[in-house]
Amino acid sequence: DIIVNVKEYLDSHYADLITLDFLSDMFYINSYYLSTLFKEKNGMKYVDYLNGLRIEAAKTLMQTTDRRAATISRLVGYDNEKYFYRVFKKFTDLTPEQHWKQK
Repeated sequence: DIIVNVKEYLDSHYADLITLDFLSDMFYINSYYLSTLFKEKNGMKYVDYLNGLRIEAAKTLMQTTDRRAATISRLVGYDNEKYFYRVFKKFTDLTPEQHWKQK
C-alpha cells in the first residue's frame, strides 16, 4: 500500500525537508491524489502526521538532552524557530519552556 510506504518514509526521514510535491514525485503519484488518499487512510493531513512525528521527537530530545529549543527545532526538521513554537503549542498545549518545566 502506497500510504504505508509514505508513512514509513516519513517515520524515517521526518527531520528532512519534505513537501507533498517531493513525496508525490518520490512515489510516482499525483500530489492532490496523495494528499486525499493520505487523509482518507489516516484521518489527518500528511503535514499533521509529519508535525506530530517532529513534535514527539522534540519532546524526547527535551527530556534526554539539555539542548536549546532553537537547536532542537532544527534537529527535528524546522528551519523557523517561531513556527516550531507554534506547532509545539498546537500539539501539546504547552510552549517548549512549559514542557521543560514539567521535566
